[in-house]
Amino acid sequence: MTAAPWPDHRLTLEEWDELPEDEVGRSELVDGVRVATPSAASDRQTVIKRLSRQLDADLDDAGLETVADIDVVLAVEVVSPGSVRVDRMHKLAEYAEAAIPHYWIVDIEDAPRLEAFTLVDGAYEKVAEGSGVIQLAEPAPVTIDLDQLLP
Repeated sequence: MTAAPWPDHRLTLEEWDELPEDEVGRSELVDGVRVATPSAASDRQTVIKRLSRQLDADLDDAGLETVADIDVVLAVEVVSPGSVRVDRMHKLAEYAEAAIPHYWIVDIEDAPRLEAFTLVDGAYEKVAEGSGVIQLAEPAPVTIDLDQLLP
């Protein structure tokens, strides 16, 4: 059995979508380059699960729900030590280019902290930042208690 050759150029989203499913491990497209992404560490998985529960409670009224690891209208990245640069620089630029209207970064390194961005004229503007209880109006009214995310 032979594997198909890997493209020798930066991939577009259309080319990425045409590639076969990655059955060996997780990967994502960052600035046109395939980047292997490890499974989330246990604290990070707990944060993702608890954040989803909090968001779903508010999003249900708007007819929305959270789903992990799919193409999204709202991007929420829970930063891990190895993804800080990608999440804060590359994804911020790529998601803006892809016209994803909202991008949130949750950093749990010290105490949980959220930065929320909204796309305005093709670039992200920070609309909220902080720790503790955060209330956001878009894409639907939500309240997030960041202190409840970590075990």
